[in-house]
Amino acid sequence: MSLQAEKLKLVQAVLNIDDLGLIKEVETLLKKRDQDWFDDLSEDQQQSIIRGIAQADKGETITHKEAIARAWKISVETSPYDPDFVAMVKKAEKRGNFTEIDPNNVWGSLKLK
Repeated sequence: MSLQAEKLKLVQAVLNIDDLGLIKEVETLLKKRDQDWFDDLSEDQQQSIIRGIAQADKGETITHKEAIARAWKISVETSPYDPDFVAMVKKAEKRGNFTEIDPNNVWGSLKLK
């Protein structure tokens, strides 16, 4: 059904309503759609969001993982590997230029046995 047909159907349904309370509810619903959700927040909530945007604009952000860790008051594990080494391994993996090592047969995996 087209948008125009849906609108006409809705207008017809509203015209057939005999309950003033229901008409007011529809009116309230339509007015709420035009409101900005930010206006419905408390002053504290609005200020918190404004502060957060200002921090992000200054580059003062944290990763999702760090945010979750802070919220749950847990420590975030860091990798024991050198980031340059990890980047090199990932590049090799993308190129398909790697050797998979079997932990049960390291020397055999490297063809050194």
